[in-house]
Amino acid sequence: MGLFDWLGDLLGDSGPTDDRRGTERQRHGSHWDTVLAPEGREAALRTVLTATVEGGTPSEAGTHEGAPLVGYRDSPDPVGATVVTLDEQVTTGYPVADGVGHEFGVTDRTEWASGVEAWVEGTVGAVTVTCFDVDWFAHRSAPPGGDVTASLSVLLYNLQSADPTEPLVTADGAKADATAGFLPFEKGGADDYAVWTTVDDVTRWTWRDTAGYRLRAPLVRAEGSDDIDVSMYVADHNLVDGYVPEPGDEVEGLGWVQGSFE
Repeated sequence: MGLFDWLGDLLGDSGPTDDRRGTERQRHGSHWDTVLAPEGREAALRTVLTATVEGGTPSEAGTHEGAPLVGYRDSPDPVGATVVTLDEQVTTGYPVADGVGHEFGVTDRTEWASGVEAWVEGTVGAVTVTCFDVDWFAHRSAPPGGDVTASLSVLLYNLQSADPTEPLVTADGAKADATAGFLPFEKGGADDYAVWTTVDDVTRWTWRDTAGYRLRAPLVRAEGSDDIDVSMYVADHNLVDGYVPEPGDEVEGLGWVQGSFE
């Protein structure tokens, strides 16, 4: 069997389901949309996977179901990728990005059906957030628990200017009660959120054939509590109506939250 026998699963988008933690949500198709443009996406993904395996930093992660498991990291600068092989075949791959470190109190872990990926839920300040653990394959035998440090980032599916007089309201009627906030949205997975925030800082990033903006912005900003800043990444092809973010802008979008645990 070849390296890309499971490419269809990597490209697969989440099917219709009411379960934000169901197996139909345990795919990276939409996650690759955050860094790969729709034109020529499959060919671009093959290139990324090949380049990461051939040029990335390998990390042996024991065995899974009796076969050797190896992760290959194209370390984020600030955007990169991780590819995991099982018995020398790609079993999963996903984009990764540098984040902002926070104290994170782990409250729950949900391992994916693959056995090498997981969602981790925990508290950051006064809020609870679920993120995708970018290194689960490597530390699944001793997963993060208790009080740890998590570097959090958000890869955005889209971003647009927001009306500062209108709070974030999702399609199912949920409403943010802070000047910056995040809420689950109807078709998202456990780690997908609608975000509404104020941009603090903006820089450009490039990765392979993709360019975009890196935003430093609070995931949560509420009266009487400290901001929970994260790094948010939006590729040029995901900016709505040609919007260009600038410091001080009120913005809203949909994004995927990931965490790197220490």
